[in-house]
Amino acid sequence: MPRHNFSPDEAATHPAYRIPAFSPRPDVKATLKDDQVTGTAKISWFANDTSMLYASYATGFKSGGTNTDRLEYDPADPDNPLFSQLFDPEKSQSIELGFKGEFGRDFRLSVAAFQTDFEDFQSNTFEGQGFILRNAGDLQIQGVEVEWVWQVMPNTNISGYYARNQGEYKAFVRGVCWRATPFQTGIPDAGANGDGSCDRSGRDLPYNPEDRLMIALTQNVPVGENEMFFHVEYTYASETTTDGDTDPLTLQDDFGILNLRVGVDIPEWDSTITLWGRNVTDERYYNGSYDPPLLDRGSMNSYPSEPATWGVTFRKNWE
Repeated sequence: MPRHNFSPDEAATHPAYRIPAFSPRPDVKATLKDDQVTGTAKISWFANDTSMLYASYATGFKSGGTNTDRLEYDPADPDNPLFSQLFDPEKSQSIELGFKGEFGRDFRLSVAAFQTDFEDFQSNTFEGQGFILRNAGDLQIQGVEVEWVWQVMPNTNISGYYARNQGEYKAFVRGVCWRATPFQTGIPDAGANGDGSCDRSGRDLPYNPEDRLMIALTQNVPVGENEMFFHVEYTYASETTTDGDTDPLTLQDDFGILNLRVGVDIPEWDSTITLWGRNVTDERYYNGSYDPPLLDRGSMNSYPSEPATWGVTFRKNWE
């Protein structure tokens, strides 16, 4: 099929011209040069032979670059940073205070409190036609983590962790706007700036459940010359949005996952047979969401979780 070359007037009225993925745009010509000295400082104090307190401070750096996806473009203002394919470096400072210790020979505990502050955080959002990577401005993440291992009896082990992790955009003036919620509800994005961007300042970080919990029980049972084992594990995550633009329609409710594993070690075969089940209660949740491409601006697509899955694994060691 012969290729048709549109004149400027034809291009301006052609439907494909209005789709950023297909519309013409100039080449990106830029030179980037970034450098930064980073470091980490740590101090620890052993209160006794079985416990330690520590503190650490670190700085981080991620260089800037170019986003080569075909994004929206403003021909009237080619240098508009809202549609720029260039992004600036990201810098961070973090501090952590913690404790690690053993209580007797049966219980180990680790506790940590942390805070990380980002400057020019590189926020990446898929909006259907490509990934929009913009510098968000200031972002803060803070929280606590607790991890433990308890050897209840010689053949019984209970382990787990709990994490409280709060992330918030302190300043993100030119974020990606919601598309699905305004279309479905008629309520406009309250953060709209009027220039195609939306203010996400003060909103929680997407893909970041504030609460996470895991607890696991492992039981070993001697069976003749063999050893049978049973493992049950439960993980929990609180609600969070599952798209980079924090659209309320992508809010994922809290959920819990139950995994099971039972097996037997066979020394004479130098092998293990395991029956396992993942997400055995068939909990349904989403791993991520995005606005579909092209002209469908009113719906939202999501990646579903893996359903209840069962299987058998046989492992053999060869010497």
